[in-house]
Amino acid sequence: LPFYVDLTDCVLGGKLDVLAELKDLRILTLQQLDLGDQNLAWLAKLKNLEYLDVTDCVVKGPLVEHLTELSNLKTLYLTNQTLGSETSKFARLANLQVLFLDGTDLNDTGAKAIGTLSGLRFLNVAETKLTIEGVRSLTSLSTLEALLLRGLPIQGAIEQINALPNLEILDASNTDLENKGLELLSQHKTLSRLGIGN
Repeated sequence: LPFYVDLTDCVLGGKLDVLAELKDLRILTLQQLDLGDQNLAWLAKLKNLEYLDVTDCVVKGPLVEHLTELSNLKTLYLTNQTLGSETSKFARLANLQVLFLDGTDLNDTGAKAIGTLSGLRFLNVAETKLTIEGVRSLTSLSTLEALLLRGLPIQGAIEQINALPNLEILDASNTDLENKGLELLSQHKTLSRLGIGN
């Protein structure tokens, strides 16, 4: 049985739920698919899935709800998806290490749930609906090595962001970062890449 399935930009001729039979599937990419009236409930059966990418996939119905059963999931790309009211369920994805939520409707409730994911190393929440409170919720993630915050309010959380001990990459482009925040970040011991400007 396949270990990897990539259906990026494919034209579907049938139902995707047949993929649920691939019990050993570890990597699934569904980028830029239009699922029509299909939902992703069948994903919950892929218990060994470690990597899922639904970037720019047109999905009907709930999405995060179907992912919460995937206890082995380590990498998740939900770029440009509508998350709705399900964002508090992110806390169930305890093994996540990489999470892309850029361009989604992620809100502060979802950020609080994400703030509990103690193994998260790479987080992209650029261009979401987070307020400064949501950004502060993410600063509890001491394992973060990369944090992408483009387009968000961050100045009020800059001390907490600067206190992230393993942070190597920070995208603060198109934010409200001020000079004194920039000075503080310039003293960070592990930060090697800082994106600023528009």
